[in-house]
This record gives sequence, structure tokens and C-alpha cells, in this order.
Amino acid sequence: MTGQLCAGCGEACTQDPCEHCGESSLLAGRYRLIEIVGEGATGTTYRAEVQGAQVAVKEMPLGRAGVDLRRFEREARVLRELDHDRIPAYVDHFTEGKGKRRTLYLAQAFIDGPTLAEEVKTRRYTEAQVLGILASICDVLGYLHTLQPPVIHRDLKPGNLVRRADGELVLIDFGAVRDVLRDPALGGSTVAGTYGYMAPEQFSGDASPATDLYALGVLGVALLSRRDPLDLMQGHRLDWQPVVHASAPTMALLEDLLAPLPLDRPASAAAVKLRIAGILRGDVPAEETALVATASTLPATLPPAKQRSAAVALALFGCLFGLHNWYLGRWFRGILSAVFSWTAIPAIVSVYEGFKLLTEGEAAFDAQYNPEHVAVERARAEEVMRQIEQLHALHEKGALTEAEFRDQKARLLGRGGGIFDRLSAQWGGQLGDLVDQLQTLPNQLMGRHHGRLDSWLNRQADRHARRQERREKRRDRHR
Repeated sequence: MTGQLCAGCGEACTQDPCEHCGESSLLAGRYRLIEIVGEGATGTTYRAEVQGAQVAVKEMPLGRAGVDLRRFEREARVLRELDHDRIPAYVDHFTEGKGKRRTLYLAQAFIDGPTLAEEVKTRRYTEAQVLGILASICDVLGYLHTLQPPVIHRDLKPGNLVRRADGELVLIDFGAVRDVLRDPALGGSTVAGTYGYMAPEQFSGDASPATDLYALGVLGVALLSRRDPLDLMQGHRLDWQPVVHASAPTMALLEDLLAPLPLDRPASAAAVKLRIAGILRGDVPAEETALVATASTLPATLPPAKQRSAAVALALFGCLFGLHNWYLGRWFRGILSAVFSWTAIPAIVSVYEGFKLLTEGEAAFDAQYNPEHVAVERARAEEVMRQIEQLHALHEKGALTEAEFRDQKARLLGRGGGIFDRLSAQWGGQLGDLVDQLQTLPNQLMGRHHGRLDSWLNRQADRHARRQERREKRRDRHR
């Protein structure tokens, strides 16, 4: 028998039973421990052999700080359900010993190769190579995040990425994994991850697919700057811009990945990979790449928004032909106005409708003539409301400083305009101050004709009232 480590006493031995302690040198009667390949706060990882196959066995003494039986069972269950060529295959999990000596073991396929943390010590990467690494990891994250329910790794870092012999990166160590729907109690209250790579929401025990994308951004910063993210932390904020020197599209990508609020990050790992592909090809401008993450949430095309000021101007100055009807898409009325343009009827109706449009306000106009835009702006407003609620929660839990909280809130409240501002007013000023919904027509459109129009309309109203009064008197006499 070749050299091995005794599963009982830990000494190097050459036979079974062990020549030092007299106990069986095999773990669980079948695993031959060959060497230690990693040690951490919660346990030790061995390279082992079982039935001729190389496996990695993670040993976690139950009494050690940070070792939890529920988390161990969760990691084993999730790994057993995964099937991806860049995630080590599950082999077995079991416990050995009793009482204080009870120890948890998890066996997976062994991946032979250096971790990215070891690799970065001996080589430098170009920007393109870093983007390639991030895109490669997106394949694994995309698989995890699209499972039902999604699986969140929560501890993405160079030490948990192993360079396989074929050059591919393999994601290891699912000890912090969270099954977001199946583990609400565990995932929602457990703080897990590595400081420096943890998203702000992780400090309060929350996690979502966007949490892994944040860690992906930190990984990009670490590879580009060759700096430990721990040295860049300012409170819970990563001060990365001064130490990273890359192209504008790459900087924009990192900024989006490292957004404090999950909803501000890219929509998915697939969206990030698509964006990286565009940057590497050089055919996607920075302004366009910034929209990739949110493009899926907006309609593919929207008709141009109709302007109330333009409709009023056409109604007043094109009254003879009812031009505002054509602008507003009321084709039948436009045809009638053209047919009867030789009479005064189209002009009177157009002037009346122009005055009505002028006084009814932007909100009513948009609701009738720009319903698609109202729907989009309402969705955006609701998203901002959700982000503000999350911002308050992060601030209350201490994940954001007072200055960061104010800056982020100001940025969110400064997003919208037009319809968004009017919708925010309807919700009690939660997103900003109340705004006046009845806006007057710009003076440059009306000019000196505004006073004349008011005077003419008043005279017409008086004449109508007098005619109505005379009719009433005639009816009374006939009675």
C-alpha cells in the first residue's frame, strides 16, 4: 500500500490498520486519504481515493466554530441536485464519531489544479483576459441562477475557483450556498460570505442572484488591480475606481455589477456575458452596453409620445382643418373637418377642444393619448419605490452609511420626470414633492394671441348664454 494519512490519528502510514494507532487508516472503511489540499476555519480538505477514483473529502468537526449541521445538510443536498461540468460532482456525505468527536464529511469529484488565488500571485492579466474569466464564470452562475428554485453561491472569490487542466475554471466550495425558495429561514437570517466580496445585502442575511453578480464585479476589480478587496473597503463600500484602469465600457460594467442596490445590477448572468461579448468585439458603445441589463424590462418599441402643447397649437392655429385630430390619431374626425372646412363648424370645434386640452392638464392628456408611455413610467416608478424601500432597509441594518444612504436616495429620486413626477404626486409624495398637474401652455407657443383667444371665447360664451336665455323666455310665453 502506498503512503497515506491515517483517518484516525492523522499520521502518515503505509498500511491498514495504521501502524501508529492500530485503528483502520481508511475513512468510513473505504476512503484512503492521500494528502491535505486545503485548510480553513471550518475544517480540512483532503485528496482521497475510493474505488480507484480521486475525490476531494471535506472534513468539518461539528464542534468547530462556523460548522452547522443544517448548513452541511443543505450544501450536500444542493450539490447532489446539481449537474454541471464545471461544478465538482457530488459523491457522498456522512458523519463519523460521536458526541464531541462527531465530524461531518462531504465527498466530491477532485479537481486537480491551482486556484485563481494561487494563479494571480504569479501572473498578470490583460483587460480582455479578465473579461474572458468573468464571462466564463457567468456560464456557471447562469446555470445556478436559472434553476428552479435558484441557487445562490454567496461566496464567489478567487480561492473558490480552480483552474482545471483543460483551462476551464471550476466553481468549488458551496458551504455558503443558499436555495432561495427552499431555505427562507436559513438564507434570510444567515450572514455568509467573505468580507470584501460580500454584497451590501449579505450583511443583513439577504441574498439573490444579484448577490453573486456583485461578487463577480469584485473579482474583476481584484484581477485588474491585483489588490485585495479587503484593503479597498470603506465601511461596507468598495472604493475601487482609483485602483482600476480599464476602458470606459469595462468600467461601466464594473460600476453596474457593484451597484449597492440589487435592482441596479444587471438582470442576469446571461446579460453580463452578452455585454462582455460586445465589449470584447468592440462593436457595442459604452452608452449602449449600459442598457443591456434593463432592456428586457422595457417594451421593444414605443410610439413617439404626443405632446399636449403641440396638440393645443394645432387645434388653435390649424382650426379650419382640424389638424390636431390628425396629430392625435383621430382620423375620422380629421376627415370630417377637412370635408366641412368651408363652414365655421370645424374651426369652432377645434378652438373649443384646444381650450379643453389646455385646461385639462398633462396627466389627463397622457392617460388618453399616451397610454403606453404611462404604463412604462408607472412601472419605472414602482421599481424606484421598491428600491427606496430596500435602501431604507439597508440603511436601518447598517449596510449603508448616512452619506451613502443620502446619495443613493437622491440619485433615485432624481431619475424621473414628466409622467413619473405626476405619478409620484398621486402616491403622497413618497418619491418627491407634489407637482402641479395643471400646466399652462408655454408663452412662446401662444404669444400675443392668448389674450385675444380668451376674449373671443368669453364673447362666444356670453352670446350663447343670451341666446339660451331668450329661448327660455319664449318657451315661458308659449306655456
